[in-house]
Amino acid sequence: MSEIRTETKLYFGTGMPNNREVSPREWVAFMKREIAPRFSGYSIAEVAGVWNGVAEKTYVFSVVHMFRDGDRFIDEIARAYKLAFSQESVMRTDSVVAVEFI
Repeated sequence: MSEIRTETKLYFGTGMPNNREVSPREWVAFMKREIAPRFSGYSIAEVAGVWNGVAEKTYVFSVVHMFRDGDRFIDEIARAYKLAFSQESVMRTDSVVAVEFI
């Protein structure tokens, strides 16, 4: 039987000021420091993104949750990324999903 949950995705662009890019090593350190302590299960995908007409590698974080702390944790992660990597914003999407473990 499926349960109704929220699926949240955060889109982390890697382009930084001064033509710098968040390195894979910096991304892994960020995940270990900011994401892993907050969620025990999530997905990360590396995609080709475009922001303001400029192509950039983008990481998509996806988590399915149903608790209030989930929203707080997600906002904390986005704020930490913006601060750590001089980002203007982190895009967030929320969708209602039916979840069932088979």
